[in-house]
Amino acid sequence: MVSTDGSVNLFNPNGFQTLNGTYVFIGGAPFGQSNLDYTIALSSEVANSGILGGSMGDTDTVGFDIVVENNSTSTHQYTLGISAGVTTPWSMGTLVGGGVLGVLTDVNGNGGIVSNIGSNPLLEGTIDGNGVLAVGAAPFTVTSAPNSSQTFAFANGLPGPFAPGPMDVNSTYGLILSFTLGAGDSLVITGEFQVMYIPGPASLAVLALGVSAGRRRRRD
Repeated sequence: MVSTDGSVNLFNPNGFQTLNGTYVFIGGAPFGQSNLDYTIALSSEVANSGILGGSMGDTDTVGFDIVVENNSTSTHQYTLGISAGVTTPWSMGTLVGGGVLGVLTDVNGNGGIVSNIGSNPLLEGTIDGNGVLAVGAAPFTVTSAPNSSQTFAFANGLPGPFAPGPMDVNSTYGLILSFTLGAGDSLVITGEFQVMYIPGPASLAVLALGVSAGRRRRRD
């Protein structure tokens, strides 16, 4: 995760590690340092993420649960990227969905604000490095009163997932979270991106023809 001035880059050199059946993000330096102009806490990733994938009917999920506090005197932009590898490619079609739930809190008494960065959605689901789903499409702005909190939520293709996705998943799926947070504001936010492997329309048509042919043979 990076800030608008590039002062800190939160990265993970170790990948996801399994803890009690849940895939957990293991933070790398400078995770948790106290001399930053903001603080970040990143906890467990959604269970069952990072599995092999590529099996009909299975759903892969990548997610996050973070707290970001902008302790500076200026508005900052934040971007978090998470990517998981798929070892079994899939080329028959997918359904995708994603959601975000956040709580914006004003800490310094001047009102809180969180918004998109340019034309980027709050959360973008990605497959093989390409954006395939927008959650919280631009433009959006959420505000909170001085010394108060405001809850917000965005979803696309959930519950499900049911939004049409790409036919192919070759190597990775993931998400990009990006937002602008006001000075002296805190954001607690959780979100996820889901990919379900299904037969696409063409494959379904072939399966239907096969079933129909089998029924005709039995009648004959």
